[in-house]
Amino acid sequence: MHQTFSPDDYNKYIRTLCPHYDQFNQAIVNLAVTFLPNTIVSLGCGIGNLEIKLRKALPKTKIIGVDKDQNSLDYLSTQEPGIELVRSELRDYSFPPADMYLAGTSLHHLNGERKDVLRKIFERSRLFVNFEMFLGNGYDQIIQNNLEPEYPYEQWKEESEKVDFLRSMPEEMAEIQELGGVAKILLMHAPFALYHATTRT
Repeated sequence: MHQTFSPDDYNKYIRTLCPHYDQFNQAIVNLAVTFLPNTIVSLGCGIGNLEIKLRKALPKTKIIGVDKDQNSLDYLSTQEPGIELVRSELRDYSFPPADMYLAGTSLHHLNGERKDVLRKIFERSRLFVNFEMFLGNGYDQIIQNNLEPEYPYEQWKEESEKVDFLRSMPEEMAEIQELGGVAKILLMHAPFALYHATTRT
């Protein structure tokens, strides 16, 4: 998902591509309420659909939203001024210590830097939660079915290969294990899945 959208267009697009989008977000909020973190860092926060829900559910928790797109951050700041916002590429982010790190359809934009980013998250947090797209389970067909007519599939595929580096769920779980994490899948509606990984005690 590498197109640029207005907030209204994004909300329409993501719910078309992922009909269970709100269910995924609510599952993350429920987990956070159970975990009661003092600090949450959300990587790839975008326009803040999830972060706004977290702010309402956890008014005392410090929430930091990180995204490379200034327009998205500007929009989020008007919707919820109580969230600290940082403009940064994930590969360049400082990764401060936090109880909980979240990533929402953002890590698949990383290629060689991905393992290093995950390692930093594991070193500096107690819980990592990732909502992501994964290869297999008809991913290409789902994308093809939901593209606008003026955005042909072949054009999408050519552009996608430059910025999207998706992996399969088994590959993801293997890397988490390699880094010393223990992952549990919370929710799956292909090609999307949500899991959390414990990082350190």
